[in-house]
Amino acid sequence: MDEVLHQMHLGFNELIIQAFILDALFHHNCSIETVSERILRDLPEEHRIAVEEFEQPFQDALKKQIKVLKSTYNVFMDQQTGAIREAALRLSDDLTSWLRNLGEYGVYADEIPEEGMEQLLHFTREIDSILLETMEPVVLPEERKVNTLDYLKELRLQQEKLLDNLLFPEYLPSVYTVKMTLTGARPPVWRRLRLPGNCTLDDLHSIIQTAFNWDDEHLHMFSDEHKTRYVSPATTREGEEEDEERFMIDDLLTRPRQVLKYTYDFGDDWRVGIVVEKIEEYDSYTDADDIVCLAGKGNSPPENCGGLPGFRNMIESGMTPWGDPYEPEIFDPEELTRILKERDTEKTFRSAGE
Repeated sequence: MDEVLHQMHLGFNELIIQAFILDALFHHNCSIETVSERILRDLPEEHRIAVEEFEQPFQDALKKQIKVLKSTYNVFMDQQTGAIREAALRLSDDLTSWLRNLGEYGVYADEIPEEGMEQLLHFTREIDSILLETMEPVVLPEERKVNTLDYLKELRLQQEKLLDNLLFPEYLPSVYTVKMTLTGARPPVWRRLRLPGNCTLDDLHSIIQTAFNWDDEHLHMFSDEHKTRYVSPATTREGEEEDEERFMIDDLLTRPRQVLKYTYDFGDDWRVGIVVEKIEEYDSYTDADDIVCLAGKGNSPPENCGGLPGFRNMIESGMTPWGDPYEPEIFDPEELTRILKERDTEKTFRSAGE
C-alpha cells in the first residue's frame, strides 16, 4: 500500500489509510467509495493523472485493507479509541487540505521556510503517534481519553496558528518581555510577562487587571515618556487624550528600558510602571501569541483597600479592611499564566497596521 500511495503522490502513509478505514467502521459507513472519497478530497488537478494511472492497484490495495480490518473490528471496544482517532484525523485532514490548496494562495510547498517545514513535520509525527495508539481498539481509562482529547485541542490551535502565519508572515508583531511593578509597594509587588506587540493598550489594561487581580471597577490611564495620555474611548477628552484602543504596544514601545506608566483608580491611586526588558522578533513557528507570566513577586493589594496606606496596614495586620486574611508573599506565575490563557482574547490580537 505504501508503494502505491507514493506513486500516486497522495502525501499519506499506510497508517493514515488504516485510520481512515477504522474511522469509517466507527461511524458505520465503511465502503471503498467513502474511504476513497476522503483520501482523494481536495486533490489538485495535476495529481489526478497519477491517481487515474494507479487507480486499479490503489482500489485493490484498499479493498484488501478494508477486508482485513473489518474482520477483526469491534465497535464496542472502539468507543474511546475511536473518539481519539476521529479528533486526530480531523487535524490530519486540515493539514492535508491546507497543503493541497497552497496554490490558491500563491504559495508552493518548496517556498515554505525550512523551520516551517520542520514544524509541519512535527505536527505530522504527533498525529501519527496518537493514531498509532488507536490502531488496536481497547477500553481506555476515562482520564487518559480526556487528556488525549485536550492535547489534540491544544495541538489544533497551534497548528491553525502555524498555518496562518506561514501564509501571512508579513503581519507578525514583535514579542515583548516587560516588567510591571506596583510603584511604592513594600514589600515589592511585580510581574514579568511575555506578550505580543499587537496588544492594544485597551488589551494591556485588561492584562494588567488580571495580573494584579483587580476587578476593573474604576477609571484608568496610560502615559508615555512624552506625557501623552491614553484612556478608554468612553472618557477621552478631545485634544487632551488619545483613544487607547487605537494604539498597540508596537506603536509606543520601540526599545529596551523604555517605560509606559499606568494609573488605576484615581482614589486609591495605584500606579504601575511597565518597563521593556526585551524585544524579540516574532517567531511564527511558536506559540508567540500566548501571554506568559515568566516570574513575579508579592500578593497584589485588593480593590478599594485604601491605596498604599491601606496596603501598609494590611501588611502589618495580616488582614484586609474587611477582616479577611491577607498573605503578602503569595503569588504563582504558572497560575497567572493559566488565567491569562483562559481570558477572552477574541479582540486582543490584530494585525499590525490595521
